[in-house]
Amino acid sequence: MTYKLSSEIIKVSGPVRLIFPNGTKIDYHDGKSALSAEYDIPYCIQSISAEQNMIVVTLKENDMINNTSWSKSEVSFF
Repeated sequence: MTYKLSSEIIKVSGPVRLIFPNGTKIDYHDGKSALSAEYDIPYCIQSISAEQNMIVVTLKENDMINNTSWSKSEVSFF
């Protein structure tokens, strides 16, 4: 299975640098190019900053995929 980043990144019209949890850095021409990339691990955005005319997006592994405990409480419909 492959994953993509959140679609909001497409709004970035300038250069984008993605920083992965292992320290790997990948530069893209714009947000659209970054959005087209696919990954084997689900990532979500940890932080966004600007550095030397480039948007820097730090990613973290998304451990909430298919997690139903996001509400932190038990939910009942009956």
